[in-house]
Parts: sequence; structure tokens; C-alpha cells
Amino acid sequence: MAAPPRVIVVEHALLNRLMVDPSYQADFGGCLGQLRASKPTPGCRKCGRSMTRDAADYNAAKLCLIGLPQALRDKLKQKLGATTLRLIVSQNGRTSPFDI
Repeated sequence: MAAPPRVIVVEHALLNRLMVDPSYQADFGGCLGQLRASKPTPGCRKCGRSMTRDAADYNAAKLCLIGLPQALRDKLKQKLGATTLRLIVSQNGRTSPFDI
């Protein structure tokens, strides 16, 4: 019996994890480097909110991953243990899911 497809949604937390993992920097450093180069907004000591990055920076990294050659997309899916990666991108006021 075949295993059910495993869909992983690429969210901000996953991108943050990939950004600091050296094993992903070698192959996907161009896309993740855009996110790493962006300056996070400082956290708030009063309310305890941690540092965050702008949503546009995450969208740029997701669009870069969508534009990767198929061989690199397959490698990313294999490393993450997924059959499909779902990237949800906001453009021009609309939110669109992309499955790669």
C-alpha cells in the first residue's frame, strides 16, 4: 500500500529554521540569503514580542523557492521528507497557494 502524500506548508517558522541550518545554505542560500540579509524589526521588552521580519521578505524568499529549477525543488522536498511543498504567497493584495 502506498504511503499518503506528505504536504508541507512552508511558513515563516520553517524558513527561519532553514535560514540558520548550514546544510540548506549550500543549495538554497540564494533564496534564504535574501531573508537573512533583511533586517528584522526589534522585539518589544514591554509585551515580550520577539524580533520579526517583514512579510515582504518572506514572500520574496518563497517566490525565489518557487522559481528554482525542478532538480533543486526535488532536492528540497527530499531533504524535508515531503512529496509536495505548499507556499502561500501574498501579491497585489491577494493570497495565492503554490504547490511545488
